[in-house]
Amino acid sequence: MKSKLGVAGAIAVLLAVPLTVLLSSVVTAEGVVVHFALAAGFVLFALSAFDFRVPRWIVWPGCVAMGALATIFFLQGLTDVTQNDALHRLAYDGLGQTLESVLGDAFLAWCLAVLLFDSRGKTRILGLIVIPLAILVEVYRHAVRFSGELPAGATLLVFLLPVFWLLLESRKYVSREASREEARHERLATG
Repeated sequence: MKSKLGVAGAIAVLLAVPLTVLLSSVVTAEGVVVHFALAAGFVLFALSAFDFRVPRWIVWPGCVAMGALATIFFLQGLTDVTQNDALHRLAYDGLGQTLESVLGDAFLAWCLAVLLFDSRGKTRILGLIVIPLAILVEVYRHAVRFSGELPAGATLLVFLLPVFWLLLESRKYVSREASREEARHERLATG
């Protein structure tokens, strides 16, 4: 498997919404489940960034962005548990507006890099459809927000498409020969 961490992260993110719906009768603050699941998923994505054949100058910013996004989601979940006003202002009003959006864009950029540098075969074809679609929807969301209106909440569900694609990309089998060849290229590149 190319990235066990990528698979686990994608599963955590993809299960965030169904788990929230399923547990809404048990957990009074629905944001708790979704935010902690997203936090776990993005921590795993950050760690999985090193599993893909992407240049290091792209891996590190992607890892940092996904880690920061995980931190924001964790703080939002913690806010939902504690109902603390100061933490709410930080997690939702401060970090949860512009920064969360920018970090989501960085995640999409990292997915695009994985698509361009590492993806092959059928998942590459799917990625060539899904990733640009998600980027277009994100551009639309920014345009609507810039005009002073709120974008439809359904546009956020489009972000699940790159996550599903990343699940498939992470599940790919990597042969030992390919791994040896990659290690040889990296040794040559670093001197």
